[in-house]
Formats: sequence, structure tokens, C-alpha cells
Amino acid sequence: MNAPKTFLVTGASGYLGRMVIDTLLNAGETRVIGTTRRPEALADLARRGVEIRAADFNEADSLAAAFKGATHVLIVSVNEVGARVAPHRAAIEAAKAAGVKHIVYTSHAAADTSVSYVAPEHAVTEQIIRDSGLKYTILRNFLYPENLLPTIPLALQMGAIHGAQGDARISWVTRRDCADAAAGALRNAEAHENKTYDVTGPKAYSQTELAAIVSQVVGREIPYVNHSLGAFKAKLLADGVPAKAADVYASFEESASTGELDVVTDAVQKLSGHAPESLESYLRKNLLTARDYPETLNWLRDNLR
Repeated sequence: MNAPKTFLVTGASGYLGRMVIDTLLNAGETRVIGTTRRPEALADLARRGVEIRAADFNEADSLAAAFKGATHVLIVSVNEVGARVAPHRAAIEAAKAAGVKHIVYTSHAAADTSVSYVAPEHAVTEQIIRDSGLKYTILRNFLYPENLLPTIPLALQMGAIHGAQGDARISWVTRRDCADAAAGALRNAEAHENKTYDVTGPKAYSQTELAAIVSQVVGREIPYVNHSLGAFKAKLLADGVPAKAADVYASFEESASTGELDVVTDAVQKLSGHAPESLESYLRKNLLTARDYPETLNWLRDNLR
């Protein structure tokens, strides 16, 4: 008889971590641990039977106790862009020392080849996991349409969506689908042992196609205006975007323009058991109701000063 699994989700007070725990609980799992820097933020999950533990990847001494007893761990990448590798390494080493059997890691699309500003640290973390000797599943999550919610209103004010992607396409995948995929990877780890998945939506869209969807949802024409990469970055700076944030945004446009995000897989179906939601469906349900969705802007403010 197989020993029972105890699932641990890091970053449990974040959007993705909380969703993964919710999916585990809804699937009937009862041995669930959530770690966070802010245990007080997870009182509701504690009431649902989740064991909440304090943990900070930047404080290695906190991790041994945090991971104790866990058999399967989801490591949600930390927010500190440019300083991720050391805390990720600390978490992986602590998981191994605690006797964790399997790590699931949320990575980045084309992590080992992408020109995106955030990709290299994911590639290094992936290699640390492979070198650890632990069993693993790496989930290379593609871009969330949730990140469009704070940026499309700005495009509406300007009367157009601006970018530098040309005709390249992006396979947007919702955070909910990524959470369900991660929960499935944890629950059925044996079937996904030492595998890396591109976690995508069901279809890839050009920015022109995105603009057409937005136009239909808001009821007025919002075109896509393509720029050279240099002109796009200059526009960001002229619009008051901080220089480092402009570099990051430009790297996202450059990575998309290479076609590396024009990938459609069945990973969500395979891992979660259900088909992923389309971009059209997501935007129709959420774009006009997102009165206050500051996540991406806050992330830029906090991490890209």
C-alpha cells in the first residue's frame, strides 16, 4: 500500500499558491500544508484544515521546519526578480534535507532560450532541481491573461494597444488553469516524474487578434499599433514608465516577437483533467468587471524600482 502524500505549497498567500491549495481541497485532499511569509493572511485556509507554516526563502533557517513531513512540494517562484536563484536554491536544498520525494516548480516559457528578462533565473532554478537528485515536474507556465487586466484600460485611454510583437502569437493561459495543472502534477506525481511541460492555453493569438477581441468586448474599435523594439521602449519612457520596467516590458515584447510563445499543448488537459479556458472566454467574463486589478502594476512598483 502506498504511503499517504502530504502536499506543501509555497507562496500560499499569493494568487497562484492559494488557487492550488483551493484545488487540492476541492479534490478531497486533507494533508495540505501552506507556507507563507504572512501566516495571518491565511486564516481562512487554516479554518478549512490547511496547516499554515511561516517560511521565508531568504531565511534558510526557517525552511527546515517549514518543509518537515511534506512528501510533495510545489515551489512557486518568488517575486524578487534578479535575486531569485539563491532563495530558490535554499528551498530546494531544504526540501531535500526534509525528505521530500517530489518537487513541482512553476517556471517560465522557454526558460532556457528566452530573451525575456525573467527567464534566466528560471533556467538556473530548473537545473538546480535536476541536479538535486529529487524527482521533479517542471511547469513552464505561459503568460496569464490576468496580466492584461491592468494594462488594457491604459490601452483604452490611449485608443490603441501598442507593442513590438509584429504578427507573432501568444498562447495565453489562465492562472486558474495553471493552478489546476500544478495540483494535478502534485496529486499524480508518479505519472509526471522528471518531466517538463509547456503549460499553455488552447489557442495562440496575435496582438491584432487580441485587439479585435478587446474591441468586441468594449464595443469600440481598439487597434493594435506595432513599433520597432527601440521605438516601443522610447514610448514607454515617454509615457513615464521607469527605465527598469521599460527594459522588462521591452524584453517581453522581444521574446514574444521571436515566436517562442506561439505554442499550444495539451498539458492543462493532461495534468488537470479539463481543457483550458480560451482568451476570448476569459476576457469576456473579466475585462469589464475588473474595476480594480492592481497586481501587475504593484509588482512592477515593488520589484522594478
